[in-house]
Amino acid sequence: MSEEELAIELSKIINQVFEKAFEKSESSCSTDSCSELTFQDGKIISFINDRNGCIMKELADAFKLPLSTATGLVDRLVEKHFVCRDRSDEDRRIVRLSLTSSGKEIAALTKQKSIIFAKIFLDPLTTVEKRILVELFKKISEDL
Repeated sequence: MSEEELAIELSKIINQVFEKAFEKSESSCSTDSCSELTFQDGKIISFINDRNGCIMKELADAFKLPLSTATGLVDRLVEKHFVCRDRSDEDRRIVRLSLTSSGKEIAALTKQKSIIFAKIFLDPLTTVEKRILVELFKKISEDL
């Protein structure tokens, strides 16, 4: 099989696996709050949570977004009462982001859903295969 054919086959398999795993994991986040979030919203909430807050520039840099785009995404999360935005007293240009209690709940649910998703991937594998898969994903992640 050529590299191109392998890539096509892997692409199809990845799509199938993600679709099936997503369907199985859907029940883990059935709250109304979760249903109104995009994947990117969840990533932003997790980013802010993992850092116990951050400034807008850190968020924009981490997601490789223009500051204006990051601001628009955060605006939606502020409107949904998941994120708080506070201006620095020392420098009004600095905007500090933190999670509301609802945002913290979503962060916990997102983390839980991510673990459920990973377990769905690992479920059909033997212990040895699980370790191999994790090592392969580490290798791929390091090279990206």
